[in-house]
Amino acid sequence: MAKKAATRHTTNTLIIDLPAELKAQRASHGLSAEELACQVGCEALDICLVESGNGRFEIMSRMMDRLKVDLTGIAKGIFLHERLRDTRSRKKPSLADLADVTGIAETSLANLERGVGRVDHFLQVLAKLAPKAGIRGKGSAAGEKDTRFTSKALLTSVCLVFGGIDWDTCGHSGSHLCD
Repeated sequence: MAKKAATRHTTNTLIIDLPAELKAQRASHGLSAEELACQVGCEALDICLVESGNGRFEIMSRMMDRLKVDLTGIAKGIFLHERLRDTRSRKKPSLADLADVTGIAETSLANLERGVGRVDHFLQVLAKLAPKAGIRGKGSAAGEKDTRFTSKALLTSVCLVFGGIDWDTCGHSGSHLCD
């Protein structure tokens, strides 16, 4: 009789604390757990569970949509569960391989890729597939939301020396040209 291969549960950690980020974003929008729950169609307890790293993945996904929290480091797309599936497909592990390294049942992983499951399972999978995932628009300098743009301080200096800039080649609403 063949021996079953030992499962290898390796640990990866994310560089972000997504539940804490969601709580911070809720607070920055001036929303109580009850108000956000009403807006995403759940109970306040569901919001608190997600913010503690537990709860349901589908509630977390709706919170992210409402609070405009977007992840970097994973496949692009509209729905978080599809982005997770596409990231796994791009990185090539099968559900069985991912189950082996995370200790999460294949059925639970398949459910996550359909948009149903647990937040803690999502965070474990994200740590394996995209440990450097981040929050889009979370700049490192105080007051800056998107590090893709030239800082407001530098643009102000340029505008003082050379005059106003009247054309944004990117045409991005988030850029601040001498405003």
